[in-house]
Amino acid sequence: MRFIENIFTDETVLDIDYVTESFKQGIPVINMYVITIDEETGKMEIMSSFQYFGGLNNKKEKVVCGISGGKYAAYRLFAEILDYGISKGWDINSLGKELIKE
Repeated sequence: MRFIENIFTDETVLDIDYVTESFKQGIPVINMYVITIDEETGKMEIMSSFQYFGGLNNKKEKVVCGISGGKYAAYRLFAEILDYGISKGWDINSLGKELIKE
């Protein structure tokens, strides 16, 4: 599992170091959701850490750009990431690729 340099999180993630180390070891964390980017297409997805490690991601290596505790919080965090991209003047269609480049 790879991460962008400055990963997005919110107040629901109390110990980011614990969560990222668990993910690097391939261990899902209960109620943690990740926002991922497909490097080839730039497509962004929200999924639970169990979905990511459970094979529903088609076994493709994806870059994690956000971590949140809970599905609703993940949607809020995704909206914050969109706002960030808009404030930078990025094309929304290439937001994922821009986040990887940054």
